[in-house]
Amino acid sequence: MKFLRLFIIVLTAGLIFSSCQKEFSAEAGNARGSLKLNATGDCTPAIIKGTFKKDTILKTTNYADIQVNITQTGTYYVKSDTVNGYSFSAAGAAVVTGANTIRLLASGKPITPGVNAFTIKFDTSKCEFNITVTGAGGGGGGGTAVYTLGGSPGLCTGATLSGIYIQGIPTSGSNTATVNVT
Repeated sequence: MKFLRLFIIVLTAGLIFSSCQKEFSAEAGNARGSLKLNATGDCTPAIIKGTFKKDTILKTTNYADIQVNITQTGTYYVKSDTVNGYSFSAAGAAVVTGANTIRLLASGKPITPGVNAFTIKFDTSKCEFNITVTGAGGGGGGGTAVYTLGGSPGLCTGATLSGIYIQGIPTSGSNTATVNVT
């Protein structure tokens, strides 16, 4: 019986305490303002961070910082379009008016190498920024390099060796070969 009384007292106290607390809700409203952009519609400045590689899942180190002029505080959700298998987004609360930076985190996985143009919308404004996706190995195109050696075919002209080469002795960083490649 004591346990039942104690339970009722604790339950009643909890109900009284929760009914006296201020209600928290999203009624604060949406943030209003405009993206900072240049005459060609590019986000100015858009600071891009991270390495964007083909077939590599993007992490929190992949993001774009964009500038926003907040005219009314409140909550925001900013999302880009999805291009080449990935996109950018941010959610939060703007608590001060004026210039603010919003960090848009990348998500997804780039499918092919190349330059991707993203459109960001905030309130009634929009701007764009570009991301360059490299090949999975880190090269610009991800394909096989096409080249010729100096003096091709047959002779390798213009090659220069540096260092001392002795049979049976390992080479070091001073042992190099410089070759002309086109």
